[in-house]
Amino acid sequence: MKKIFLLTLLLALFCFQANIINAEVKVLFDEENDFLKIAAFGFTAGCNAEIVKDDVFHGNMAIRVNTPILGNCQAYKEQIPDWKFAIKEKPGKGEYRYLTFAWKTVGQVGIMIQFPDNGAWGANPGPCVEPPVSKGTRRYIDGKNETGWGGICIDKNPPKEWRVYTRDLFQDFGEFVMTGMALTPFGTDHALYDYLMLASSIDEFPKLAVVSSAEVITTTWANVKRQY
Repeated sequence: MKKIFLLTLLLALFCFQANIINAEVKVLFDEENDFLKIAAFGFTAGCNAEIVKDDVFHGNMAIRVNTPILGNCQAYKEQIPDWKFAIKEKPGKGEYRYLTFAWKTVGQVGIMIQFPDNGAWGANPGPCVEPPVSKGTRRYIDGKNETGWGGICIDKNPPKEWRVYTRDLFQDFGEFVMTGMALTPFGTDHALYDYLMLASSIDEFPKLAVVSSAEVITTTWANVKRQY
């Protein structure tokens, strides 16, 4: 009986480890220092982007994007070295479908994140669009969209506390190849970005909060902390 129990336990541990090994999660930024390499390739357009450790969503560091006194700028790079992530309806090995990211604004009226397709930033059909019209825009926005560039407006209010989303990139934008990103705060102080990662299955993301939908999940860091 003990042998059967031990064999069952070993099999369960093997399956658990196999699931971890096979998990198709790509960390774009969390506790990685790769952002410093990105910055060295000109990750800027009027905004100063830097690593900070005093205001983070997860772990020990976040990206802070500082806006000038006049407000509104971007920190972006359309072709980041080694970034060529295929977004597919049915991802194979090394391909992805879902995105998780966290952001926060300080003195901002809005915030945006944008992803190019093979270096092209996409269409601008209007300040806020919904799937399937959003295909080709590849932008997410909270608060006021001061650029007028088309994107999916998730929340009408800027995230004054840390807010985390999980999005179905294929459902939102269709298939594309992610080669870079743009971080765009709207205001005169700064915005923070953290916990950016891709996955082929929504179940592969770390379980910071309960995942109940394949389309969009949002919570605040305060709510997450109350769960633990």
